[in-house]
Amino acid sequence: EEVERAGLKKSDLATLISSVFQSQIFQSGFIHCDPHPANVLWRPKANGKPQLILVDHGLYKEISDDFRLTYAQLWKSLLTADINGIKKSCGTL
Repeated sequence: EEVERAGLKKSDLATLISSVFQSQIFQSGFIHCDPHPANVLWRPKANGKPQLILVDHGLYKEISDDFRLTYAQLWKSLLTADINGIKKSCGTL
C-alpha cells in the first residue's frame, strides 16, 4: 500500500481526513463538495505525520448554522440510538 510505503499509518491519515471534513461541516460550515481521490491528496511531513492537500476549489457549499446544529443533533442521536431524535433531525433536515 502506498500509504505504508510512505512511512505513514493508515489510521493517522484516516483521522486527519475525518478531522478536516468534520471541521468543515461542524465548525466553519464551508465545505469542499468534490472530495474524490484526485482532489484529496496527501504527503508525509518531516515529523512522520500525514499532510492533507485539498485541490480543485471550484465547488464549495456554505451551510447554515441551523443546518449544522441539526446535523450535529442527528449524529448525536445516531450514536446514542435515540430513535425519536433521529426522526426529529431527519424531519428538520
